[in-house]
Amino acid sequence: MQSVVCAALLIVAASAHEAFVPPTTPLRGLTRTGAPRTAPQMVTDDVPAFAKDDAGITAPLGYWDPIGLAKDEETFQFYRRAEIKHGRVAMLAIIGYVVPYYFKFDGWLATSPELKFADIPPGIDAMQVISGAGLAQLFFFIAFLDNIVFPVAKGGSGLYSGLDVGPGFWWKGPEDPEQFKGYQAREINNGRLAMIGIMAAMVQDLVTDKPFPFTSK
Repeated sequence: MQSVVCAALLIVAASAHEAFVPPTTPLRGLTRTGAPRTAPQMVTDDVPAFAKDDAGITAPLGYWDPIGLAKDEETFQFYRRAEIKHGRVAMLAIIGYVVPYYFKFDGWLATSPELKFADIPPGIDAMQVISGAGLAQLFFFIAFLDNIVFPVAKGGSGLYSGLDVGPGFWWKGPEDPEQFKGYQAREINNGRLAMIGIMAAMVQDLVTDKPFPFTSK
């Protein structure tokens, strides 16, 4: 099973190469400040008019809506904002999943019952150690962030000209529109990769008894 999952991840990584890695720059273009960065390859063929300027439509998939969920611009923007939000959560989740295998805070997670941070196993096994009251607090905090701080609603506005979530004053992009669009495309694609990555990490955690990176060595 482990070999099958690893092989699947390699196939996904290979097929997604164009989407997640910007085109390379020849060595002669290098300067002391680094090579100029170019945006991921945008795809404009067979794209509905309401999505023509979207930053997330990049190679190799281009505009991908196989069951026609995005019927109009408002619905399309709603799903794009949801994707951005899920991608950001997944990027944080990857970090949060890996770090406890190598580092844990000192001190107490709870005093009744007595539970130290060092006593919490990493990965999915942590769910079996944290009390029901502790899990309820975690899910309540997640619901607060999800619905109050970073809501996804139709007709929203923000940093992505209607495609962002959360308070816009928390971040600021470059002034150049094309450079900004390149940053947007990278974030969306990195979020997509992180969503695949966190699912793969959880599956590997469930089917193996090895610590991260879930290999026998």
